[in-house]
Amino acid sequence: MSFDFSGQTVVVSGGTSGIGAAIAEAFGRHGAEVHALGLENGLDVTKPETIETALASLPRIDVLVNAAGVIRRQEEHLPETFAQVIDVNLNGAMRMAAACHTRLAATRGSMVNIASMLSFFGSGPAPAYSASK
Repeated sequence: MSFDFSGQTVVVSGGTSGIGAAIAEAFGRHGAEVHALGLENGLDVTKPETIETALASLPRIDVLVNAAGVIRRQEEHLPETFAQVIDVNLNGAMRMAAACHTRLAATRGSMVNIASMLSFFGSGPAPAYSASK
């Protein structure tokens, strides 16, 4: 199978490490202009202002990949930690979707939200992560 993303702009939240970085690299190998965004380069998906700043220079977006995520095993039973994980994994994806919506619609683009096998059967040590994925 051949994939050609030449001329397309791809945004990957959580794209500076882990699965997100691998996704960003793969899109780059297939010709896309990739913007791998993460905490390392100023994108905090819990803060709308950092999202707007990160996306401000992009006139178009063809693909958004929401790969930003955190897991805090054992600690997620604390309400504050549970809320923080939900804010990154679930609300962060929604914030990114809302911020990219107009540009994605203009290009008839696509959004990919990265899930987890824990979304199917949960995890005792990671209830917020499981619920958010």
